[in-house]
Amino acid sequence: MAVRELAESIPGIEERASVTIEQVQTHGWNVAPFPAAGVELAARAADDLALSHRTVMTIAGHDSVNMKDVAPAIMLFVPSVEGVSHNEGEFTQDRETCAGTDLLAEVLHRLMSGALDSSR
Repeated sequence: MAVRELAESIPGIEERASVTIEQVQTHGWNVAPFPAAGVELAARAADDLALSHRTVMTIAGHDSVNMKDVAPAIMLFVPSVEGVSHNEGEFTQDRETCAGTDLLAEVLHRLMSGALDSSR
């Protein structure tokens, strides 16, 4: 949405400032799923902990998005109040943070126990 709003604003800015603005995209990637086995592992762990969950696609620029094609990776999210994320208005309640920590610990335990080993 911000990219669209910026693009729509540029012609007016150029006219008011008597300048030409050239946009050059320096970084970007497509929405791509994380490995299904890892996503399923996290979902099973959430089920076993009686945590609600859903699969979401992300275009967040976290390391795991870039590494998932060369090393096993997934992302776990916790809900923020009103869905606000990645800005100063973001707030996550303690119970959600604790539940996310429990889920992370369980997923790590399962991974360290070989849950995704190809020999299983």
